Amino acid sequence: MTAIRIKGLVRLADRLRQELADPVSPQRLAEIRQLVADSLETVQRALGGRPVTALPPPSRRACHYLNTLDLEQATVVPQEQARGRVESVRFAGLQRHLEEFVQGLSLPNSSRHLEGEIARISAELEAEIHRHGIEARQLTVPSRTARGWLAWMARPDNFQAYLTAAANIRSLFCSEMAASPYCPPLWVQFRPLKSLFRVQGNDRGTLLQMPTPMVALEAEALRHLVPLVLGKSRNRQPLMEALAGPVCQRIQGELESLGGLVEHSRGGHFDLEKLFQGINAGYFAGRLPRPRLTWSRSLTGRKFGHYDPLRDTVMISATLDQQGVPEVAVAFVLYHELLHKHHGISWEGGRARVHTPAFKADEARFRGREEAEAVLSVLARQVNRPDAAC
Repeated sequence: MTAIRIKGLVRLADRLRQELADPVSPQRLAEIRQLVADSLETVQRALGGRPVTALPPPSRRACHYLNTLDLEQATVVPQEQARGRVESVRFAGLQRHLEEFVQGLSLPNSSRHLEGEIARISAELEAEIHRHGIEARQLTVPSRTARGWLAWMARPDNFQAYLTAAANIRSLFCSEMAASPYCPPLWVQFRPLKSLFRVQGNDRGTLLQMPTPMVALEAEALRHLVPLVLGKSRNRQPLMEALAGPVCQRIQGELESLGGLVEHSRGGHFDLEKLFQGINAGYFAGRLPRPRLTWSRSLTGRKFGHYDPLRDTVMISATLDQQGVPEVAVAFVLYHELLHKHHGISWEGGRARVHTPAFKADEARFRGREEAEAVLSVLARQVNRPDAAC
């Protein structure tokens, strides 16, 4: 049976969850009530009597969230005190510009003229944002990411560092590609990318994409990059350690700052900042540096938390930010992810190990662990159950 897709349902659930983390006016609360009712009615019409399993899992979870949303728990304040809902703002053509620039920069003989063009587009974007008084929290994630990349590349020293790094990598790969599945020419791109690298090849050449901070990789790390990309090594440790180092982290911080830092630590029911303070005091003697804390944008079904060491960010699933989930379950997931930050990555033969015996011993120290794990196990079954209520 073909899944029924309802455009905007998942996005609506995410938007309302973030909006209800702040006080709302009585007028807006009435609007939200009607919006939720209309959305659920739309779902029922689309299903046409078919079971909820006809919806894809993300839509089922979004529908379940809307159906169980208790608006009586919302904090209501007078209109003049309400912060107002956040409208998503995206700039038409911004992603296209970014793609054109990274493609142009991958060609060694036609990249210098792009320096002025990047600076011009970045300046125009900033002027537009200033003219309309747009806050960073209003920008979509892709727009913030592209904005940060453009602003960083608009600086002459960063632009030159990009060209130099691309040339160095092409030079290193030149002699090694003959005995690999990839053929020249090699196109090198530094761009917004969450993975360590991405490589694609065909009979016309090879495209190598890497996260922008890798422009700062030194010779030692680059020597490990070549065999890893060409499939001659699986040792990711040197590159991971280089990316987690101070130089690459500084660039990552600049990119995020220029794009506009937004942290969604306060949810509709739980505040990750308050939970962090309690966990830090109770388990780390207050000495664990605070990572960025954020709720996920979507309601996940299996993974309830994640720690990204390269961005020093703990993300907790929005599925936990709902009525009926006890605080101990949310705190346990946050504690688990903070342990990843505390213990770091252990390496054995170039392979990463994160759940080490020391990690597991510390995890067992959590007060209320058994209760939390039981709750999470039940919740995982509920949100993934095909017949979950909609």
